[in-house]
Amino acid sequence: MDTKELKALIRIDRELPWIQPLMQVHDNLVLQWPKHRTDEAVEKILDCMKIPVPYAEPLIIPASYKLSDKSWGDC
Repeated sequence: MDTKELKALIRIDRELPWIQPLMQVHDNLVLQWPKHRTDEAVEKILDCMKIPVPYAEPLIIPASYKLSDKSWGDC
């Protein structure tokens, strides 16, 4: 697991106990949460993914997401 994903997963686990990690594949995290909290989940997960890369001018690599209430394959 890439350091960025690991740090983000640790933050998610500590700060958002209602979000359940399901798996990590390459540079992706698969997570689930109660459907009625989707807007909140997306906002907070993206915030947890903001991990500065320590360069002279810190760099934050953007994160993106896909959602499905049907299946992982639907993403």
